[in-house]
Amino acid sequence: VCSSDLRRLPAERIDLAVTTSRPPAQFRAGPGTRAEAAIAGLVADLIPDGATIQYGIGRLPETIVDALSQHSDLGLHSGVLGDAAARLAGRGVLTGARKSIDTGVSVAGFVHGGAEAFAWVDANPRVHIRDTSYTHSPEVLARIDRFAAINTAIEVDLTGAANAEVAAGAYVGAVGGAGDFLRAAHR
Repeated sequence: VCSSDLRRLPAERIDLAVTTSRPPAQFRAGPGTRAEAAIAGLVADLIPDGATIQYGIGRLPETIVDALSQHSDLGLHSGVLGDAAARLAGRGVLTGARKSIDTGVSVAGFVHGGAEAFAWVDANPRVHIRDTSYTHSPEVLARIDRFAAINTAIEVDLTGAANAEVAAGAYVGAVGGAGDFLRAAHR
């Protein structure tokens, strides 16, 4: 889906299409550790029913989203959508019924998960994949009530500066949209 009126991308806009028998690349977070489960429980307690969540990539964010299974009427507006979101939807938790925009619809920039996420997204009219000019837009994010951003960092110093990119001298990730989403949640 490529625009707010839900048009499909027309064939003439595609420069190159490659058919393959291979499945899409998949991310499997695996079960969280005891420490991650404890963190997830504490974070889940901070998120109210009816909130619209955004979350980042990794095992801890997926563990936190899984910990929201006792909530009700959560919405999703995120750069990423993974297996944990699909599980929440399957449990009837991720309804989007109380979202202030895109009511009843989960919005994400891309699917970053395994079979669960891809199966849930496939031909699902309640999931819209949008570009970052929409998912990360300050104007769009400002219209979302009860917005909760769930992102992680490798380390945080005493001034609050967060490192989300480098571990032991090697680049392991990037900040991505964390700044956009954290500013929106703070607002």
